[in-house]
Amino acid sequence: SRAHPAGGIEGRASLSGPGSVEGAEKPALKVGELQVTRDFCDVRDVVRAYGLLLDKGRNGEAYNVCSGSERSLASILADMLEIAGIQVPVVREEERIRPVEQPRIYGCNHKLKQETGWKPEIAWDSTLRDVLKEWEKKSHE
Repeated sequence: SRAHPAGGIEGRASLSGPGSVEGAEKPALKVGELQVTRDFCDVRDVVRAYGLLLDKGRNGEAYNVCSGSERSLASILADMLEIAGIQVPVVREEERIRPVEQPRIYGCNHKLKQETGWKPEIAWDSTLRDVLKEWEKKSHE
């Protein structure tokens, strides 16, 4: 499975928690396995790829719409925290780790590029900034 993040996605992540109240638990981000890698592509690039495939793709052929690069979930989390300007402890919880996890998932987009001229155009940091803006917007609704 490929992931296609962009602004407007459903769901919300909150890094807020209790403040420095005596006896209160400090906020922490609880995670599962972050060393796995995945192939992420901005959904706006994906939509553009679909349009090109409608115009130039060959009927009955399979195409991988993906960035062709793998990113660890740890690096994505670090990037998001940096962009958000947040420093929060990250706590790995065993119960969040899947018993069977594919450690690496990424695709080859060579055929898509060759036959349609498509390539990802939206910079990764722009994707993350747009996702963060959307989360911030939703948190104020």
